[in-house]
Amino acid sequence: LMAFVLLCLCWGHGQGDKPHTQAGPRPTRPQALVAKANSHAPFMVACTDVFLATPTQGLQDTYVKVAGKLADINLQAVYHTFDSDTQSIDFGNELNVSATKKINDHLSLGAKYADYSAGDARSNKVSTDKLWLWADASF
Repeated sequence: LMAFVLLCLCWGHGQGDKPHTQAGPRPTRPQALVAKANSHAPFMVACTDVFLATPTQGLQDTYVKVAGKLADINLQAVYHTFDSDTQSIDFGNELNVSATKKINDHLSLGAKYADYSAGDARSNKVSTDKLWLWADASF
């Protein structure tokens, strides 16, 4: 019988930039800054890259995260709901799951899946799925 060890159960609410109300083009930020502003950890940001720039209506990210370990495999799942700061737009939701395993001192393997479901038609977003597989070798 394998035991699942719960390492983290957390939830939160984050906001990206506030809506842009001045005349002229909306300021933009590099992706790394968007990730920092829209979340508390790199994995928490929308993994499907749907929000590389904060929408003009603003962005609210409400999420719940569960992380743990099963048979020496690190597991993590994060569920996001995205809404606008203004105009009551449902920007959709996203589920991110990942698994990583350290094989030995020099090799780790991992997989991550992200499933974004678009919200209101006014969000101008498209539902997207992404899958990443990787190996990390160190010498």
